[in-house]
Amino acid sequence: MGLIREAEDTHFGRFVILKFVREDLARGRHALVRFPVTVQSVKALSWEVPMPNKLHSSAFGLFSSILFAALLWFLAAPEVAAQSSNHYALLRKPTVSKTQIAFSYGGDLWIVERNGGEAKRLTSDVGIEIDPVFSPDGTMIAFTGEYDGNEDVYVVPAAGGIPKRLTSHPGADQVVCCTRDGKRIVFRSSRGSYSGFTQLYSLSVSGGLPELLQLPMAF
Repeated sequence: MGLIREAEDTHFGRFVILKFVREDLARGRHALVRFPVTVQSVKALSWEVPMPNKLHSSAFGLFSSILFAALLWFLAAPEVAAQSSNHYALLRKPTVSKTQIAFSYGGDLWIVERNGGEAKRLTSDVGIEIDPVFSPDGTMIAFTGEYDGNEDVYVVPAAGGIPKRLTSHPGADQVVCCTRDGKRIVFRSSRGSYSGFTQLYSLSVSGGLPELLQLPMAF
């Protein structure tokens, strides 16, 4: 009779089968033949098969982490927005009259009472308005406007209205101040310089030709 025994190879996770053949009656002795037959065991399958499941679990864990982080960001976004709304805005170029303050914000001109309150927008054009200057009586604001790719001098009523253009030179004209009588506006420009430096000019609030002030240069 033949006899088969099984032994577990714990290092490789496989079975080694020992097979004993029948007695050799002709020689009167037992012939023992030992040969290994590698057969994948249940233990080997348990080590090799679950690999895709582990990869799937890792991908699922990564996706869960990303989803959780996105949820936390979504929940924290309103609080961050509320905090940012309390920060001071970038208000530039303020000018002051007896009762009001005008300034530039976001490329537009705004005005507010000196005692505080809600600021009102004076201009809302596509271009940029900056350098506001009150007239001495506080009824008019001169400013530098850039609407056609070039800076020019404009005026607008402090109570609101349509800006009026006073200069139309290809060079940049930037408002500096108003004269004490409120009849003229002083601006700087390089329109008459020979090497690009700026000079001061004055211009009537109703328009017309500017006059060069007797100064060699201005900044």
